[in-house]
Amino acid sequence: MEAYDGLIERGIPMADSLYDLQVDYVRHHGHFMVLSSPRGLKPEELSSFQMTMLSTNPVPKLLQVQLEAREGEIQLYYTITGKRILRHWLRLEKLSLYQFYSMLYQIASGLDDSRVYMLQPERYVLKDEFIYYGDSLDDLYFTYVPVEQLEGKATISEDLQHLASRWIHRVTELHGSGYQELMSYLTAEHFNLPELTQLLLKQMRLAAEVWKEQDEVPIRGARLERNAKVDSEVQFVEQHISPGETLFPLSAEGDGKALPEVKPNQLKRKSILMGATAILACCFVWKLYADTPGTRMLYICSAVTMLLVCAVFFLLRKQREQVFEENNSHMVVAEPYENMKINEADADDFLREIGLGQSNSSREVRSNSKTSMQTTPLLSSNATVLLGRLAQAGSPTNPYFEYSREGVRQTVIIHKSPFVIGRTELGVDWVWEEEGVSRLHAEIVKEGDSISIKDLGSRNGTFLNGELLVPYRVHPLKEGDIIKLITTDFVYKMR
Repeated sequence: MEAYDGLIERGIPMADSLYDLQVDYVRHHGHFMVLSSPRGLKPEELSSFQMTMLSTNPVPKLLQVQLEAREGEIQLYYTITGKRILRHWLRLEKLSLYQFYSMLYQIASGLDDSRVYMLQPERYVLKDEFIYYGDSLDDLYFTYVPVEQLEGKATISEDLQHLASRWIHRVTELHGSGYQELMSYLTAEHFNLPELTQLLLKQMRLAAEVWKEQDEVPIRGARLERNAKVDSEVQFVEQHISPGETLFPLSAEGDGKALPEVKPNQLKRKSILMGATAILACCFVWKLYADTPGTRMLYICSAVTMLLVCAVFFLLRKQREQVFEENNSHMVVAEPYENMKINEADADDFLREIGLGQSNSSREVRSNSKTSMQTTPLLSSNATVLLGRLAQAGSPTNPYFEYSREGVRQTVIIHKSPFVIGRTELGVDWVWEEEGVSRLHAEIVKEGDSISIKDLGSRNGTFLNGELLVPYRVHPLKEGDIIKLITTDFVYKMR
């Protein structure tokens, strides 16, 4: 403990924590996440058998871990080179319902398969800040801690409940009662991993069927054309589950409601049948006109045709409304994940009432800044920037960054923790649109009276007093420190 306190006094970067362990990041011939103990992790606190299995057998979906001993104390080095933290991805992007179930399935199947390697599922860290991804969300990697006692570690079902409740808020379109069924099972007494994987596979199949029927699929907040990857994913699920198979029988105690029978093509078949019937009726009507032509018969046949078209249109609309109401009767309504969108006009009215409102001119400047690729320069040398808006002149009461743009001194108030800086408005607290800035570039964190900065795995890095920061590592800030993003220097000031 004395050695650890000495590191703090000398200004060595403090680490995050995981249960009763300290988390740090280093970069030396690769990028590593390091777990250690402030009191010193002793060899007897580790499971030697599990360490042997981890070091001799590359376990799928697990971060590779190496053990390093220094002065009788153990540190665990996890290789994260080329990988990103999942929580940062979720801050920016949305999920399809299929992706939601697929990610949980990767976790559940990985936990279940860990027994093949004589590992304990309870030693998995099921927190999205310790889950990493590679090229895509199909390429997840998990942290396994081979420590005998983890202080404050929740059960597997509790960790999965927490993850599911967080991730569901990122889902763009919800249908069916699969989420309620999942959460009900995670709280059931008979919870086990094999049944959970079967439940998730079933929900993946249902989501994939809806996905496959759509010409366009909602992914990453946009509408992307469906391609062969969708068909391959549907085929993967169908290999594990046959459509008529009963995969997850709920207990008699009523732990949850079974899903209604899914008939994805029923509406389409009825629509085709009604359309074909209407066409045949129209053909019969105009055959009568062909047999007995005349002006009066022409009017009659035209009127009957119009009535048939209107009747079909009315019936189709009624049927779609009925299906929509049935789907809404068991739909889950999600709350925002982290950043709630507030009506801007209502917010401005409220601010004006309490004396903090903005003028029309400043609102116009802010509106123009959203369509420009450059940050709008401030109008006053003493103005401050708060969440991309122009604030009133005056000395900031919170810590802030000071920088110069086009010869004008500007400030950025650090008004919350964490305070994220990046290129995109989605998921960040202050937008810096200089070329080379990553979507999530750096984060300012306040703990007590200390304020620190960490790079969020940005492509071009973040510099502190001329030194390139190790991604995800926490670095304390002091008065006068210079933070460099691409070509701009930001001076950190306390008051």
